[in-house]
Amino acid sequence: MKNDYRTGLTRQAKATAAALTLAMMSFGVGCGDDTEELEVPDTCSQELQLCEANVFLSVEEFEFLRQEDAVTILDVRSDENDFSAGHVPGATFVQFGLFRDGDNYNILYEDDNLLQDKVRDLGVNNDDTIVVYGEGDGSGSDSIAGNVYWTLEYLGHDNVYLLDGGLNAWINAGYGGLDTGND
Repeated sequence: MKNDYRTGLTRQAKATAAALTLAMMSFGVGCGDDTEELEVPDTCSQELQLCEANVFLSVEEFEFLRQEDAVTILDVRSDENDFSAGHVPGATFVQFGLFRDGDNYNILYEDDNLLQDKVRDLGVNNDDTIVVYGEGDGSGSDSIAGNVYWTLEYLGHDNVYLLDGGLNAWINAGYGGLDTGND
């Protein structure tokens, strides 16, 4: 099994670390219902359209980037029907098994070029700021979010984040309505 040249961790170790991180994650909380004028969070730069988060992006930081149209959003909830029923505007649905070897569903594809092609098929490029979210309720989709995060990190994406508290935190913050359908 290949090790990540930057951390020395195997893909399985990174996935395990992501799952543990998400298991320890508490539910996110919103900052209120005032959504008319969003202030630039202290950790964000409007000029650069970036935030200084490490792994988790707060709902406020995420909403700032979303309103600046400076983020690629990946919805990794387990069921495409959930996505169709309502998702963050601009999000793309990612199937759980997208990065998994069909012969051994628990293992990432060994071919990094194949993995990179699958990421590009989602509309993700190396320079994109990417935010991945699950349900935000401690369910399997939150583990999937961590898994997708680590896969993108492994492939060299530097600006990839998990939405702290997932979709539930964004909804509770009152930043707007969900889009429906598969687009």
